[in-house]
Amino acid sequence: MERKFTVAYEIRTLSNLIRRRVQQILPPPPEKMLTDMQRHVIDYLYSHQDTEVYQKDIEEWFFIRRSTASRLLKTLEEKEIITRTSVSHDARLKKLSLTDKAIEKENEIREKITEAEKTIERGLTEEEIEKFIEIAEKMKKYLA
Repeated sequence: MERKFTVAYEIRTLSNLIRRRVQQILPPPPEKMLTDMQRHVIDYLYSHQDTEVYQKDIEEWFFIRRSTASRLLKTLEEKEIITRTSVSHDARLKKLSLTDKAIEKENEIREKITEAEKTIERGLTEEEIEKFIEIAEKMKKYLA
């Protein structure tokens, strides 16, 4: 009997393999374990240091609900990874920023992630990578 794989199965399999490889390259620090989602938020904030980022941006970028984002950011704040600062133009808004300690650690992590990315993309052409990203973006659009 021939086995037929689905797109969802392939994505899940790739996700598991990528997670396993990243954990080999970048084992989590024992003192402050972070979830994958917390890591992604830290990465987002690091990549957007030159702009003001608010909770709503996190909700929209990661397709998560307000309550989920609120709990996630509260945990990161308790772990002293982020700060929330009031902004002068709207008292309701709190700007999200990484702490200096988190930025320093993120610089180290990014070097190792670059190594993992190279491993993941090995054997793929630039066109294949671009097509993969295009397809993934289309899938996210219809799943959100």
